[in-house]
Amino acid sequence: MNQFFENYPVDKKVCLFIGDITRCGGTEAISVLLANELINKNTEIIIVSLFENNSKIFFQLDSRIKHISLFKKQCPFKLIIPLAIGKLRNILKKEKI
Repeated sequence: MNQFFENYPVDKKVCLFIGDITRCGGTEAISVLLANELINKNTEIIIVSLFENNSKIFFQLDSRIKHISLFKKQCPFKLIIPLAIGKLRNILKKEKI
C-alpha cells in the first residue's frame, strides 16, 4: 500500500462514501485501511456512511477521521435516494470537498 502513497499530494480533503461503516466486510476493511493511511499523509478524511446499524465501527479507525451517518438505521434505498443525495450534497458543500 505504501508504494501507492509515495507521490501522493499532501494537504487534500477526501470523502469516502460507504453503505455502512459499522459492518465487518471487505469494503469496510479497505475503506478504513485507506482512510487510516491517508490521514497520515496530511489528508483530511471524512467517511460518510449511508447507515450505521451498529453503535461501534468494527475496524480500528484513526480518531482524527470524521465519520457521518446520513441515516440512523437501514431502510429501503428506493425510498431515500432523493433525500440521501440532498444530504450528501450538503455535507460536501459544508466540508468544502
